[in-house]
Parts: sequence; C-alpha cells; structure tokens
Amino acid sequence: MTAPATDAAPVDTGSGSICDDPFCTNANDAANHIFGLEGSEYKEDVCADTEAWLSTGYCANALWQALCPEQCDLTCDQCSVWQYDNAAAADIVTTMLELDTTDTTSCMVLKSVDMCMEDPVVQRVCAATCTTDRRRLEDMTPRDRKSTRL
Repeated sequence: MTAPATDAAPVDTGSGSICDDPFCTNANDAANHIFGLEGSEYKEDVCADTEAWLSTGYCANALWQALCPEQCDLTCDQCSVWQYDNAAAADIVTTMLELDTTDTTSCMVLKSVDMCMEDPVVQRVCAATCTTDRRRLEDMTPRDRKSTRL
C-alpha cells in the first residue's frame, strides 16, 4: 500500500528556501538498494512508502536522512553539505558492514573495499570521496583522451 499523493505545496522548513540540490532530494534507488528491493519489488517512491515508520524515529537515523531528506523535512543547509561526504551516514554503513575505520574515515574505507562504483548507498553518502580519483571525459584534454585508449 502506498501513501496517497498530496496536492499541497512543499513547506519551507526554515533555512530560507526550498532547495533543488541533489543531496536534498530523495535517493529512491539507494533507498531501495538498502532494503534489497529490486525487480518487481522495487518501489518507485520507497521514501514515501516508509513514511509511516518515520514516527518511530526513522528520520533520527543519519543514513535514512541521507537517503530520504525530503521525507525527513531537512533544510537545504542541512543536506546540501553532504556533497562533501556525509560522515555520519558513512559511519553507519561501515558499522553495518563491520569494517574497521581505525586511523581513517568511513568513506575512505568504503572506497578501499571497492564500494564506490557499484553501491548506490555508498555513492550517495561518500560522494566526494567516491569521485576523487575519477575524471569526466569532457574534462580531459585531447592528449589525456588519447592516453586512455586501449
């Protein structure tokens, strides 16, 4: 059962304006991934579907906030900084996976175990770390492009 759609306009939650920063929008792919929902089980708006759970504190969880900031009514100031990594959410991921973060950050550990490329949750919470070593093709000079050919 899905929550009914509302025609109400979004409510400003306090930081000045409604934000269209990608880190302030729900990441349904990542939220589905964390629940293992794929194929016919995939929920187009998993964040809204889980809204009933929010009254029991789901939005108090930093990882869920990162995946569903719209449902958690976060302000633009709260979520737009996550483009530089969301350390609290990444810490939850490394704890769930029982990965050692001694002397480093959770995002660096997740990157070191090759989770940046395949895991949409890690891509969301470790956005800066996961893109550090990648260069976009259009940012490369013609000379760089020539050297990347097989």
